[in-house]
Amino acid sequence: MVKYVFELGLEEVPARFCRSLTTLVDERIRQSLSDARLSFDGVSVMMTYRRLVICIDGLAESQTDISQQVMGPPCQVAYDAEGQLTAAGQGFLRKIGVDISQVQTKQDAKGRDVLFVEKSELGSPTSQCLGALIQTLVENLPLSIAMRWGQGQGPFVRPVQWVLSLLNDQLLPITLFGVTADLYTFGHRFLSEDRSDHWLGLRISVRSAETFIQQLQDEGQVILDPTQRKQVICDALPDGAMFVDDTLLEELVYLSECPGVLRAKITDDFLTLPHVVVETCLTKHQKYIPLKDADGRLTGDYVLVSDNLTADNDATIRQGNERVLVARLRDAQFFWEQDQKVGLMAYAQRLEGLVYQAGLGSMADKQRRLLAISRQLAEAYFSCDTASLEALCACSKADLMSLMVQEFPSLQGYMAEAYARLEGAPELLCVALREQYEPRTASGTLPQSDLGVMLAMADRLDHCVAAFILEQNPSGSRDPLGIRRSVVALLRIALDRDLDVNFSELFRCVYEVYGKESLYAAHAEVIETFVLQRIQSQFEALGLAYDVVAAVLPLSYVSLVTAYRRALDLADFKAKDVSGYKAFVETGLRVRRLLQKQDSFVLDEGLFEMDIERDAYLGLQNCVTQEVLSLQALTPFVTVMTRYFEDVLVMHDKRDIQQNRLAFLQQCHAVFATWGDLETLVL
Repeated sequence: MVKYVFELGLEEVPARFCRSLTTLVDERIRQSLSDARLSFDGVSVMMTYRRLVICIDGLAESQTDISQQVMGPPCQVAYDAEGQLTAAGQGFLRKIGVDISQVQTKQDAKGRDVLFVEKSELGSPTSQCLGALIQTLVENLPLSIAMRWGQGQGPFVRPVQWVLSLLNDQLLPITLFGVTADLYTFGHRFLSEDRSDHWLGLRISVRSAETFIQQLQDEGQVILDPTQRKQVICDALPDGAMFVDDTLLEELVYLSECPGVLRAKITDDFLTLPHVVVETCLTKHQKYIPLKDADGRLTGDYVLVSDNLTADNDATIRQGNERVLVARLRDAQFFWEQDQKVGLMAYAQRLEGLVYQAGLGSMADKQRRLLAISRQLAEAYFSCDTASLEALCACSKADLMSLMVQEFPSLQGYMAEAYARLEGAPELLCVALREQYEPRTASGTLPQSDLGVMLAMADRLDHCVAAFILEQNPSGSRDPLGIRRSVVALLRIALDRDLDVNFSELFRCVYEVYGKESLYAAHAEVIETFVLQRIQSQFEALGLAYDVVAAVLPLSYVSLVTAYRRALDLADFKAKDVSGYKAFVETGLRVRRLLQKQDSFVLDEGLFEMDIERDAYLGLQNCVTQEVLSLQALTPFVTVMTRYFEDVLVMHDKRDIQQNRLAFLQQCHAVFATWGDLETLVL
């Protein structure tokens, strides 16, 4: 067994790409090793913003030998009457690269004598095949960002500065993007003890793959493992950092190779700003960790993570960061004061000059559409004061014109809430102005007030229809207007609020609001397919099995919550009573298949000939009259139907009796179809 280390030295990679690139490389290297028949004990892929490293432990010294049995043509085809190879026999030998002395005969599955060769292939030494494997892997990574540099080298995420490739203590030759692998790496750019020999940091001659990580840490001051860097940061955090955002923490991990933590403070006069403004300045722009009290309120203290902290420069680093932050906060304070002088309604009037999308009017037009869509939602799903709805929509996008939001776009909604509260607007309206943008992330907080829910749903519906009108439909990984996120937000809100929405009706109404009724007919099928894909993904993400989701999917487009409840009922019943679930599905399918290609018939109870027919019909009536029918409650009827099919010949010789029995099954099918397409369910 051997150990292999590969390091790709890079110019600074944006931190937001490091985790996904690490995961991608980890998946690809494992698959590549398996495909190349190279066994290994473990693989670890680690990254900083300057280097990508692959460590392979317990790597086999050669590929696994393989032996395969190759069957050829029948002997009567492979040999002529004189026992000489025919063209077919000779072609077989050429194809597999053997001579006649290696050929045997054996019987195949049909009992025929056929040519047969036992072909073995010895594995190549790892030192001969691993280099090409690594080179192919790196050069063919599907990257979310890529660039070229120099004389056309690349593409890769960032220009390559050095390559290290060590198999135990020997160089494994590789050339990537014009850079030839060597036996050295570079330490931390600023913390290496001696950087005089190279601008990349201390040049370190690596003794072996086994010592690489420790040498990098001891001599180069680089903590390679991101888990260790995260632990260093977390261990240094003071009390009050319990609310640290995981996304920010991960970004800090990948922004540093040797993180150091300093504590600093904001002057009290800046704490008069809305805390969301202060927190945005700290986290989004400066990548600081704000400290909060037990109730989640800012204390004024914050933590900064530096990648070049020493005992000699900590005061300088703190002062420099405080100076930059103060300038940022002064800008925010100026915007806050100036926006208050203008007011939300004055900003709302300026929306006439702000284009929403080319060909779809201004943001003021969008506000008017939001009011019309919200009214439709209110009529269908809410009991709402019309005056409040009108007041909300009249200023819903006003803060987009404010100085604060133009400087800090992520504060849209938050600033509308803050300014409306200062102007004395009702609290429900203030909250709804913020909630219209929720959820802001895939797992973000959902709106809670009726006004907030209506405006959030109206905004997403308007946005989706705008994309389809402009023919900016999502395709593959391309989603220019981000409407996948909008539909997922709609689904999460509707399920959270138990809104049994009919997407077909909602989208038709929005097209009417746009004055594009005729266009809806052309887009309806594409929209339905798109929304159903999102529903399927969302239901499966909620833990439902794929077959259960497929069963209720057609219903979900016109009755979302009903479909979700049916899916939960199916999953719950299967988990509790497997045999009962199987009987339900099989009975439902038998009913459905008997009715294929049959006309509709009228049931006549007087034509029942057998007691089991009357019992089954009574059981059916009990199911139909129940306000909420569960699969558990359906079990007695399924039991009766099992007996029914044992005793009753549905396709009776007498036509009137046959049609009456089919009419009964048609009513049964309506009950079973309540749970969707049973054909998709896996037993």
